[in-house]
Amino acid sequence: MEKIIRNILKMDQDIRKFYGLYFMVFITILGFFFVMLEENFEIVILMGFWAAVSFFLLVLPCMRDFSRAISGKYYRVEGVAEEKYKDILTWRVLDIYTSEGRKIGNINVWHKEQISNSYVVIEYLPHTKFGRVKKYREKDRD
Repeated sequence: MEKIIRNILKMDQDIRKFYGLYFMVFITILGFFFVMLEENFEIVILMGFWAAVSFFLLVLPCMRDFSRAISGKYYRVEGVAEEKYKDILTWRVLDIYTSEGRKIGNINVWHKEQISNSYVVIEYLPHTKFGRVKKYREKDRD
């Protein structure tokens, strides 16, 4: 257990926030499932379905990226960012358009400033699309 905690503390702080958020959501759904076990059969089936879906959509991608998150072997992308979604907690979902014209979509980052239409360098994990902003500068306006 101590080794796991030590490895988690090696992770980048922004990536660790995303992991914590995803696992809290999964544990909440799983908790509702166990609470509903005493209810009728239909509710148990429905909650079991949501627990399975949340495992495959939340936990499995996190597990696949865990070794990359600990070792710091992120994918790197540079380009112009377009914000798709912004949360109150400065959680932003970005699409990045590279100079080659490629689009890398749905990268999740924590950033306080508005990133839309700015040049960014982002390192991200491939399965969860959790990322961190390495460089950021506003695009020149001509």
